[in-house]
Amino acid sequence: MLTVSRIILAPVAILFFWLDHHTKSSEEGLFKILSSEYNLFHLLGGLAFSCASFTDFLDGWLSRKWDAVSVFGKIFDPLADKLLVNGTLIVFMISRKVLIAIASILILRDLIMDLIRLVFYRKRKVIAAIKTAKYKTATQMAGLLVLIFVFPSYSVTSFWTLQTLFSQGLLFLSSVFSLVSFMQYIEILRYDGHN
Repeated sequence: MLTVSRIILAPVAILFFWLDHHTKSSEEGLFKILSSEYNLFHLLGGLAFSCASFTDFLDGWLSRKWDAVSVFGKIFDPLADKLLVNGTLIVFMISRKVLIAIASILILRDLIMDLIRLVFYRKRKVIAAIKTAKYKTATQMAGLLVLIFVFPSYSVTSFWTLQTLFSQGLLFLSSVFSLVSFMQYIEILRYDGHN
């Protein structure tokens, strides 16, 4: 049920972030609140993203506590995470809040892994998430939460600034976990293919 709520919350968050980008780019002041850095759409998107991220944490914690891992969860939990995170990354990349290189690594890796999962699912095999992939998702969500609430008006202007380092640091770490977990998955699948 928590996975389903994340699947529902993800498009809501993405829509609000897109509306935030649109109202900023068209300089409409109608929805500005608190300060010039925030508007209503940004905060609503942040709230939806935070709730969805919390359901991911809660879902994982309950699954471990009750040892209740289902086939549905193995398939749809990673997809719900990717919908939330990659949809937000795409909007933030368009809004110039995320470095294109980092977003590209994260999104392309996920697309390739989803295709691999689909092929294996057709063979009646489910690829469970590994620890480094979970670290990737956790640092992605944390990095996006930093961008949403700590740097709401941040825009990538130069790579070598302190603000870029702080705003993109967790996402950079996530891209490292992304590449490492991808290589680990390939190794697991290659080993599985030989047995």
